[in-house]
Amino acid sequence: MLLSSGWCLANSYGLLGISTQVSLVSFIDTRLTCVSGTLVWALIVMWFKHPRYLRAKENFISSFFPSNLNSFNNILPKVLFICGGDETYCSNRGMLEKYIAKHHKEFVTFRAELAWEVISNLGTHSNVNALSLEEWLADFSDVVIILVESYGTVAELGAFSLSPVLRKKLLPILDKKFETHKSFINTGPVKWVDSESKFGPTIYTEFETILTCMPKINERLNRKVQSNITNANSIGDYKYSPKIFLFFVLVVISS
Repeated sequence: MLLSSGWCLANSYGLLGISTQVSLVSFIDTRLTCVSGTLVWALIVMWFKHPRYLRAKENFISSFFPSNLNSFNNILPKVLFICGGDETYCSNRGMLEKYIAKHHKEFVTFRAELAWEVISNLGTHSNVNALSLEEWLADFSDVVIILVESYGTVAELGAFSLSPVLRKKLLPILDKKFETHKSFINTGPVKWVDSESKFGPTIYTEFETILTCMPKINERLNRKVQSNITNANSIGDYKYSPKIFLFFVLVVISS
């Protein structure tokens, strides 16, 4: 999967050889190098048992201080998982992505379709379903933006709203002409998300001029919210967000 990024990524050479006397923050401060273009993100799934990854993980566990890892989280870009309709018929997602890439370097956007394409080409998709993949990817993101503009995105909104974890990070965007409709979408998933999401309420806007809602999107994205940290995510005694571990794996892959 291709992850659009103009962000700076820590040089993995230092991480693999990091000593127990060097804090993660000091390492990041001295080893930060700029990376532009795209990162091959879907390859993450093939690295979890790789010797280099396991060695880096062991070094990481023995070297970091929890307070330093928290500081690392503060300098990471905000990851936006954007769902939208088929680009053949729906161009709004692409317009948002281009605008964000040009004007907001502090954000990184990605799509599930590209990851699915990579997995399909590898011939390993027989035991993977698209919804499970999207839920897994969404768990690594800070915000899940859903442009509800097709049957598929309606299904995504409904499915994601059922997850207590994902529901808190959803930001649905609907066509303003449906704002007053007493539909199942508005009275069901949208209402549920609005009551719990850290990025609510749902944005209703003119889909013909989608960029006019960017001020509202920016306000949501710039809110100070905590990353998703659960008992299921831990390194030793330290709990971490999936996003932190994702960027650690990216450093390993880029080495």
